[in-house]
Parts: sequence; structure tokens; C-alpha cells
Amino acid sequence: MSNPAPVSQMVKGIVAGENPGLPTQPVWRGRRISRTRLRHGVMVFLLLLVSASWVANTGADWLQYTGYALLALIAVPLGSSARFTPALLRTALLLISVTVLISLLNGGMASKGNLLFIINILIGLSCAYVIGARSLAFAETYNGIVLALAMVSLALFPLIFLTDSVLVQLPDMLIKPSSSEITQDRRFYTILGLSYFSTNQTPSEIWRNQSIFWEPGMFGFMLVIALAFSEVLGESRRRRAVYVLGIVMTFAPGAYALLLFYLGLWAFSFLRKGVLAALVLSGLFATLALLFIPLLREVLLVLFNRDIYTDNSIYIRITDLWLPYVVALQSPFWGYSSMVPYQDGMAIAIERRMDGMTNSFGAYFYRYGYIWAAFMFGVIAGGVRRFGPELGLLLPVLLLGIMYEPIGFSPLFLALVFVGLNSSQTLRQQIAARGGQQALAENRQGSG
Repeated sequence: MSNPAPVSQMVKGIVAGENPGLPTQPVWRGRRISRTRLRHGVMVFLLLLVSASWVANTGADWLQYTGYALLALIAVPLGSSARFTPALLRTALLLISVTVLISLLNGGMASKGNLLFIINILIGLSCAYVIGARSLAFAETYNGIVLALAMVSLALFPLIFLTDSVLVQLPDMLIKPSSSEITQDRRFYTILGLSYFSTNQTPSEIWRNQSIFWEPGMFGFMLVIALAFSEVLGESRRRRAVYVLGIVMTFAPGAYALLLFYLGLWAFSFLRKGVLAALVLSGLFATLALLFIPLLREVLLVLFNRDIYTDNSIYIRITDLWLPYVVALQSPFWGYSSMVPYQDGMAIAIERRMDGMTNSFGAYFYRYGYIWAAFMFGVIAGGVRRFGPELGLLLPVLLLGIMYEPIGFSPLFLALVFVGLNSSQTLRQQIAARGGQQALAENRQGSG
């Protein structure tokens, strides 16, 4: 339970006429949206676009660069650095310095991946500047964008089962050529540019929903994050139902596992004082986990004639869950600047060579070594903790999610962490303070 003292002090400050830096304007003024909320909305959407959408994964280079340029224009800091907390400035400076030093030592400073990571850190900082100390604004904006994407995709998804004529293939000028074993034959289709679908076969073989994201599992990951935020934001059951339905319609084993993991943690949060109940619940979820994959396999076989046991993507992701840490032990302090050692390790483990790594948490260890990875874990934990103890479930969800999806170096993930580090209050405290402001405004109107 958070300490109510800061909230009461803030409310007293509001009564005294002070502005604690929280949003005072409602989202809507009639039919007009405030400039601040509009800027936040565009910024979060661009973060999703360049971090987790099909543009980030298979979009042509010019399309990705355009997305980065637009994000830089929206998120560029204007004015002094007063909107950065000292903790964030120290953390960011140390993170950049150590990353550059290790990259120089392992010979990978000039690589595209390292340079892009530095740029992503700077973009994440810029986004934290735009949000300021109002992490509540980030959480609400994120959930609003993801909710809209989920509702649109759920409305359009049934159309593909009626006729595939509604699908239009994306032109080659929008897609980056790929030599990867998994993605070289992948094609992206869209419905009105609002929802996208990928397949290595014909459009009639599409059977999973993924919204604008590069794959259904990524869409599910974003929805589970929204579900975690919704618990603290006090969103309605209808909104939460949309998040859950969106996850179900991905038909992605990783998304289902992440949802079960979150629900298990959520249930445990109510039983922390009951040891027996916690043991029973842990046994229940362990049993569900053991039964889940075989059950899911049978369901997908019946509905779509798909066997996840022979799915190459799942096979590779399972290997990615443990292999990065093993290969990183050969260079535990400086990591590797090249993917060749990892490719060699995968060739030995499963007799296949892959271009990338889906486990971005494991990539922390592989690219920069164990010490850097431990420091990065501390940064992530510190950023999430500043959202408030009520959002304690978000940290394990994020860690499991970035083990499943390569998003741990992205602007979106870094912005979320930096926004947390830059926050002066928890989400609950900000919600309480905003309620005090609204009550004060209503009293002034009534007295007027």
C-alpha cells in the first residue's frame, strides 16, 4: 500500500493554487482534443510503429527511417533539461557510457545494431522528456492506442474468413528483402491499411490476428501490458474484455502463455498471506501450463489444421530461451559484436543457423556481457518500480515478454523504462492528485 502523505501534500498544494505539473485539462473539449494529448498519442503510436509493427521488422529501410524521423520531430526535447530527474540523467549517462565502452572493447561500435541502440536510448529519453513526471499520461495514452488497435483489428478480422478478396498485398517497395529461412517467403496483406496479416503461403491460409504488429505474438504481448496497466488505471471490464479477446484471437502460444503467466501472478497477489492457498494455486497453474500446449495443439488442429509441434518459429524460440546465456559464457565481460558465435552454437544445438535472436533479454548477455546485463536489469526494474508497487506484476511480464520477442532494445521498451524513472509519483498518487484538481475545479465553478 503506497504512502498517502505525498498525495495529501499535493492536494494541499492544489488548494493553495500550486500546479504540481499534472494534466489539468480533460482529454476532450467538446470534439477537440488537447495538443498535449494529441502529441502524446502520436508519439506512442510512432513508438509502436518503429518498435513492434511490421514496419520495424520487415518494412523497407526508407519506411523505417521515416518513422524514426517523425518520432524524433514529435519527441525532440524543447527547452532545458529540468523535466529530467537526476536519477534518470545519471542512469542514462552511465548506460550510454558503458554501452559505448563495451562496444569499443568488443569491436562492435560501428555496427548498425549498436548505433541504433544508442539512437533508441536517446529517443527513449526524449519521450520521457515529453511526458515529464506524468507517467500516468504515458500509461493512459498507451492503453488508449492499444485499445483502438484491438477494436479495429477485431472488427476486421472475421472478414478474412468470409472472403480473402478484402486482403491487399503490400507492394515490394514497402517490404525489405530478407534472406532469413523463416521470413524470406513471408508476405504481408492489409485490410484498408488498418489491419495487417502475414503468411508464408496464400491469403486463404491466414488464420491469426495481429493488428499492425509484425506477428500475432507481439500483438498479444502489447495487449498483456495494457491489461497490467488497466488494473491500476481502473479501466472498465469491457475494456479488459477487449484486451483478453484480442489476445485470444492471436492464436499465438506465446501470447497465451504470457496471459496465463500474468493471470497467475494476479491471482497470487490476492493470496500472499495464505501459504496453503498459494501452494494450491501454484499447483493449479503448473497443471494448466502442462496441459496448455497439448490442448492448444488439438484446438488449432481442429480449427485450422495447424500443428504447432512442427512450427519452425516455436522450435527456434524455445532454443533462444536458453542458448544466449550459454554462448555468452565464452565472453562473459564484453559479449560479442557478431552473430557468428551464436549461429555456430545454434547449428550445434538444433542443426540450424539463424540470422537473429528472438530473446532480447538473452541478447543483453550475448551482446554486452553478464555485468552489463545485470546493470540493465537494474535499470528496467528501477523504472518499472517507479510506476508504483500496485504495478508490480508488470516487471515479470515485461521480462518474460522480451525473452519471447526481440523488443528489449527498442524505443518503445526504453521509453517505458525511462518514463518510469522520470516519474516523481506513482500512478495511484497521480490519479488521486488529478481527482483533487477536478474536485477543486468543480467547487470553483459551483461557487462562481
